[in-house]
Amino acid sequence: MTRLPLFLLMLCMPLLAVGAEVVRVNDNDWPPYFFSGNTDEPAGIGKELLERCLPNTGYKYEFNHLPIKRMWQGIQSGDLDINIFSHRPGRNQFLYYGKVPIYTASYRPIVRSKSPIEIGAIDDFDTLALGHLAGLKYSPDFLSYVEKRTENENIHVSNSNHSLMRMLLAGRIDVYVNTRDTVLWNAKRLGVSKEIKVLDYNIRSGDYYVTFSKQSPRVADKKAFLRLIDECLIDLKQSGQYAEILSRYVMR
Repeated sequence: MTRLPLFLLMLCMPLLAVGAEVVRVNDNDWPPYFFSGNTDEPAGIGKELLERCLPNTGYKYEFNHLPIKRMWQGIQSGDLDINIFSHRPGRNQFLYYGKVPIYTASYRPIVRSKSPIEIGAIDDFDTLALGHLAGLKYSPDFLSYVEKRTENENIHVSNSNHSLMRMLLAGRIDVYVNTRDTVLWNAKRLGVSKEIKVLDYNIRSGDYYVTFSKQSPRVADKKAFLRLIDECLIDLKQSGQYAEILSRYVMR
C-alpha cells in the first residue's frame, strides 16, 4: 500500500466531514477486543484503537452495541457504518475494508485443565459434548460442522461467553471453540484461569480489519475515511502505542 504523508491525509478531513454526520460504530460483545459498552469493563483493544484513530477522520462518532443479528442487518443496510470483520467470501459486496489489520485472532478448542481430550482434526469433536456461541463464525469448515450438529440437536448453544465457560467447568460440555484471547480474558475475570486450558489445534487464525458499510449515507468517500484509519494504525504500531494497548489485554 502506498502511504501518503499523514499531514496530506489530514488536509482531506474537512472535505470528508461535510455535513458533520455522526458515524455509527458497533461496540461488539467480544472481550478483550470490545466489551459492548459495559461500564464495569475496560474499553477493549479494538475500541481503544478506534478511539485513537476516528478523530483523525474529522467525523463525530458514536459507539452502540448491537446484537449479532441486528449488526448484520445494520451493516448491510447502511444503518450501521463501522464493524470489525475478517475477510470472507461475499462480504466485499456490502463492505469496504481497510488494508491494515486492527488485530489478529486465533480460534482454538477449550477444555477443562485436567481433561485428557486431544484435538487434531474436526472429526475428533464427534464423540464430545460440544458448546457453541450463537453467531460465532469460526472457519467455513468448522462452521459447517457446527451447523450439521445443530440440525441434529447434538450441540449446546449459548448466547454468552461466560455461560459457555461455566457449562464447561460444570461438566455439561466437554469442549467449545473461541478465540484464545477471549477465553483467557474471561477465565481471568471469572477467577478460573487454572481450571481451563486452550488446546494447540488451530481452527482458524485471521486478521481483522476496520470495515465500512457501502450503503452508508453518512460518508461520501468511505475509502478515504478508511485510509485515514489505516494511517493512524500504522503510526500507533510504529510509535509503540499499539503494543502498549495490546499488553494490557492479551494474556500470555
